[in-house]
Amino acid sequence: MTFRLVTGTLISNMEIPNWLAISGALMGLCGGAAGLVSAAVHALSLRTARIDRVRTDLCRAWTNEGSINSKDAVLITLDLKMQDGDVFGSLQTSARERLLSANLEAHLSSGTLTVSELKGRSKRTVAVVRLSLRGNRNRVKWTVISGNVEHWIPDKTLLWPSVVGVDSGRLH
Repeated sequence: MTFRLVTGTLISNMEIPNWLAISGALMGLCGGAAGLVSAAVHALSLRTARIDRVRTDLCRAWTNEGSINSKDAVLITLDLKMQDGDVFGSLQTSARERLLSANLEAHLSSGTLTVSELKGRSKRTVAVVRLSLRGNRNRVKWTVISGNVEHWIPDKTLLWPSVVGVDSGRLH
């Protein structure tokens, strides 16, 4: 069957079954594209939720002090807090009298901690550390990935929750 205008101009020589097949294929493509967009939005939402959970789980005081099996020469206490979505805090170390500054960037299953020394109005990065949650998210694997020339912090250690936090009586 062909379609013709009243004046006799040919609109299409396409038969109805072919036309229906092509329109069905176009609908399928549109539906598939919508499905891909929906899946991408869902994946982004899950990614954001996982990063938020890492950020939230790391916001507390952590220490490597008190372990019977520990061979750490440098003892640390890391106290992280969240404010307006940013995670920052202080790091107390047995190798240095003054507190160090700590800023966290959360990832899907870990965080990158930038440890800095504040002197007057200047800030100097001391080390960059990878923090990975372990166990029931109640242990943190601490691994220095760059810096630490002064050895103020351990290169590798395991942290667990601390009830004490950073000693506020120390010099800042």
